[in-house]
Amino acid sequence: MATKPEIQEVSHPAADITPGMKAEDYVAATLKMREHDKHAGFINGGLLRFARWVGDAGLAVLPKNRFSCAVGLTAGGALGLYTAKLLSGMHLADYTPVPQKDFPKILQPLHGIIKFDPLSHTLRDRWKKLGAFYIFTIVSFLGVMTGAWAAYRNFYKSNENADSLEDYVARIGQHQGSKWRWLAASSSVFGSVSGYYTIPFLPGVNYGSSIAFYTVLNQDRKIMTPGLKIATGTTTNSYLGLREGVDYLCKYAVHNPSKNPAELEYLTLTIMGPLAHAAGIKLTAEHIQKFVNQIHDVRDKYWQQGGIPEAKKHAAMKDTAAHFKGKGLDKAFYDAGFDTMKIDFTKLNGLIGKLGNHLGAVSKVQKEQADYRALATEWRKEWIKRGKEDDSNEIDSLDPAGKSFTTAVKRAPALAATPRPASKQEQVSMTPPSSSAAGL
Repeated sequence: MATKPEIQEVSHPAADITPGMKAEDYVAATLKMREHDKHAGFINGGLLRFARWVGDAGLAVLPKNRFSCAVGLTAGGALGLYTAKLLSGMHLADYTPVPQKDFPKILQPLHGIIKFDPLSHTLRDRWKKLGAFYIFTIVSFLGVMTGAWAAYRNFYKSNENADSLEDYVARIGQHQGSKWRWLAASSSVFGSVSGYYTIPFLPGVNYGSSIAFYTVLNQDRKIMTPGLKIATGTTTNSYLGLREGVDYLCKYAVHNPSKNPAELEYLTLTIMGPLAHAAGIKLTAEHIQKFVNQIHDVRDKYWQQGGIPEAKKHAAMKDTAAHFKGKGLDKAFYDAGFDTMKIDFTKLNGLIGKLGNHLGAVSKVQKEQADYRALATEWRKEWIKRGKEDDSNEIDSLDPAGKSFTTAVKRAPALAATPRPASKQEQVSMTPPSSSAAGL
C-alpha cells in the first residue's frame, strides 16, 4: 500500500478581507499587522523607510547609462561646434576668425566654405549664419541619439527572443522608449539661456524630463514619487517593473528568515497592479491573497524555524523561479484570478507610454500583444490537458491530530515552467539584494 504524503498545516495570518476590499487597503492592513511593523517605531519605521526611498530614487538608474547619454551630448556638441567652426572659418560665440592652419591638413580644404558676414542683414548672409548654427545643433542632436542608443543596446539584445510575460512587457517599454529618444535629443539642443528647463514635463523641450522618461521606459522601471506615479502607471512607491519585481520577490521569499515575510503582499501589488490596470481589472484583496498563498505553498516546503537552511536555498530558489518566472508566472497569475490575456499592452506604462504609442510605437506594441496572446494560448492548452491528468491526484489524509479527514490536491510540478537561461543583464548572485529595492 502506497504511503500517503504528509500534509503539514502552516498558518500564515494576514489582514481580514471585507467584501469589496481593495488590494491597496489589504496590503496596507497586512503590513501594519506584521510584528516587525507594529514595533518599528518612528526611527526604524517611518524615518528609515523614507531614507530607503530616497536611496532608491537616487540609485535606481544605472550610472553607466547616465554617463553614456552625457557622453553623447558632450561629444555631439563638441563635434558640432568644431564642424561649424571649420566650415564658417570663425568662432560662433564671438565671430572672431579661426586661421586655416589651426585645422589638420586633411580638413583645411573645407575651411570657410560657408563663410559669411555675421553682422550683415542680407538674405544670403543670414541663411549661411543659420546654416552654421544648425550644423552645431544637428550634430549635437545626433550625438545624444547615439549616446542614448548605446546606453541600452545590451538591454535590446537581451529581449530579442521574448518567451515570457516579463520579456514582452520589457519590449513594450523599449518600443515606447525609442520614441522618447527623439524627444530627449531634440530637447538637448536648447542651452541654459533658453530657460526651457524651467518648464516641467514638456516632452521635447525639457531635457531632464525627456531623458528621464526615455530611461525609465527602457529599464522597465516606474516613477515612485506619490502624486507622479500616474506617469508610469505604478501602484506602489517602488520603482520595480515586472521583471525586476518578480526577481526580487523570489529572492525575498527565499532569503527572508521570517515565517511570514511582511512585504510579500506589497511586492505582489507592485508587480500585479500595473498589469491589472492595463487589463481593465479591478484588483482586489482576493487576487493578492491567492497569489501570496501560492508563494507560501512553495516556500513552506523548505522553510524551517529561523528561515530556509543555507543547504536548501539553492533548491528553493530554483523551485520558486520555476513557479513565478516565465510560464510559471503566467500560471500563478491565472490561478490568482487574473487572466493576463486581458492585458491591453497599449495601456502599459502610464502617460509616457501612451505618448510613445502616439509617436509611432503603437503598431509594434500591438504586434507584441498578438504574439504574446498566441504564446499564452498554447500555455493554457497545456494547463487544461495537465488538469485532466491531475484529477486523480486528489487524496484523503488525516489531519495532524488524527481526528478528521482533510482533502488536499498535490501541486503538479509540471505546471511550472523551467526557467529560461538568464541574460547577462539578468544574471544575479544568490545573495539577497538590499531591502531598499522594495521601495518601502
